[in-house]
Amino acid sequence: PDEALKRVLSKISPENIGVEEIYIHNAFGRVLAEDIVANMNIPPGDMAHFDGYAVRHRDTLNASLENRISLKIIDKIFAGEERNVEIKSGETCYVATGAYLPKGADTIVPIEHVRVKNGTILLHRPAKKGDHVIKIGEDIKSGEILLRKGHALRAQDLCLLATLKRLKIKVYKKPRVAIISIGDELSDNPEETSTGKTFISNFFLVVELVRKNGGEPVNLGVAPDDIDKIKRLVMKGLEVADMVITIGGISVGEKDYVCKAANSLGSPGTVVRGLKVKPGRQTSVAIINGKPVLMLPGLIQSTFIGFIYMGIPLLKFLSGQRPEVDHVFVKAVLKEDVEIHEYKPFKRIVFVDLERKGNQYFAKPIYGISAFKSTLVKSKGFITMPGGIELLKKGSEVEVHLFSGFSYL
Repeated sequence: PDEALKRVLSKISPENIGVEEIYIHNAFGRVLAEDIVANMNIPPGDMAHFDGYAVRHRDTLNASLENRISLKIIDKIFAGEERNVEIKSGETCYVATGAYLPKGADTIVPIEHVRVKNGTILLHRPAKKGDHVIKIGEDIKSGEILLRKGHALRAQDLCLLATLKRLKIKVYKKPRVAIISIGDELSDNPEETSTGKTFISNFFLVVELVRKNGGEPVNLGVAPDDIDKIKRLVMKGLEVADMVITIGGISVGEKDYVCKAANSLGSPGTVVRGLKVKPGRQTSVAIINGKPVLMLPGLIQSTFIGFIYMGIPLLKFLSGQRPEVDHVFVKAVLKEDVEIHEYKPFKRIVFVDLERKGNQYFAKPIYGISAFKSTLVKSKGFITMPGGIELLKKGSEVEVHLFSGFSYL
């Protein structure tokens, strides 16, 4: 899959997608189209990290149990206040957590370390310069690059942007993805299933995978096994979207016309014809007018795996991110042998359920032919069997791959 992906990416560009400016209220998960540079210091001034008393540390140097130092309380400062307060030698000022220090102060003595008496504080030990003070720019320095172009925004990033008062930002537009279901037997009307038609259930899998990975799905409906009608819908998809996904019609049967249709629509046409992965081996990609056409197999497990290995990185690339599959995984112990002799040179995918006992996960293989939806429903992830390997023994440690929207632990 890696070599196939490189071949596809070398022939497309994300620059065609475009950029838009949006408010951060709607920016979760969106991809930055600009670097975010700090326009201020955070905090903008020296700030108290604890409730206590702001002092000049040199006033406390001789404090001890035998020689208590007395400092006069001249004022109070609370968080959110802008006060023009200055302390001089022999003076102190109460400051709340998050309040800015008065002029002249360089240290905070927490309230639990002092005794208050008649408008003064008594210190019985010296304070270390800078104790419990957050220095100006200690969190964020003005001019610092905080987030890079191509970064997908998380909740904590939005908090940062709000702190910087960057309420509008530039992001890449979401790639529009036209989805076409292929097959004489399919219908997008559930009422027609009683007449022998099959409802387009795989479409719903692909739609949500597109959404989860930053795309905006566009449903172009069903194309029958007719090369001219397939061509017309693919061309419509290329007009209204940045990427086209077809589901079904790419095997080697008499009515599998999708690759032929793609090859007749423009150069270079099909650049990837199949992957060395099972299920999903029929997954193919064409490039037409500079846009990718991802041709997924129609059997549900193959649809899913084809999307994982080609759909996710293509969508990331088109949205300005690095074209990588996020291989989040947990280590687990196999509950039984996994033995596969077919397609030995291929990477084989084995779906698994996960069970947790204490701090250890256990993986139970879930078997079923590629058409079985129940295999996916019962699974929480999958393991891979590398080419050339035929047996993974019970008790061996494996990496279970997890994917957002598919895996819930």
